[in-house]
Amino acid sequence: MTWPETIAREMNAVAAELAERPRPWGSEGLAGVFDSIREAPDEVLYQLLVACHEGDQLAGRVVLCALAGKIVRMANRDPRADLQDYLGAVWEQIVTYPLRRSRSVAANIVLDALRLVKRGQMVDWVSFAEEAVVAQPPTPSVEVRRLFHAARRDQVVDLRWLTTAEQVYVSGFSSKEVAERQGISAATVRWRCRRVQAELARNIDQLWVSEELLAA
Repeated sequence: MTWPETIAREMNAVAAELAERPRPWGSEGLAGVFDSIREAPDEVLYQLLVACHEGDQLAGRVVLCALAGKIVRMANRDPRADLQDYLGAVWEQIVTYPLRRSRSVAANIVLDALRLVKRGQMVDWVSFAEEAVVAQPPTPSVEVRRLFHAARRDQVVDLRWLTTAEQVYVSGFSSKEVAERQGISAATVRWRCRRVQAELARNIDQLWVSEELLAA
């Protein structure tokens, strides 16, 4: 795999520092640490996280490098976030990782980082949704379409309400137009939209994670 320049530069810097100032957990260099992670991922990644939390930032940077492939894939699939967003989110999970979670370490970090990025995007969607209930909505983003697709697939909300909200948030009809199409009042349209908005916000982590895992 050809790494993006940001990742390649970080890997080279980490490898150089580890060669200049060897650590007990990295005596065979960065490549050796990567080999150890492949053999015993949870054990080695957990050891590195403990070292990072004890003040050895280089250990945390090694974890970041070890997860580079997953970070790049997440960034490539997200049209509203870039590599820096995901690098920052993964680093945040590394330095705040709860050490009681000693299993599935890589998955925990990656999925928590994904939730962090998507939660930030959800703030934008909530603003969009509030405006769309009372006015002609703008063109929805890819994420809004994917969010509704996941909600329909996982049936997290009444499908009648979801169909109403989709016509507003995805198809771009006004509340009045949807009311006429469905034979209900505009007030009912707005009520259904707000209920759907609340349910999507409440289930955002589950929906985004399942959507990303299916796309992986």
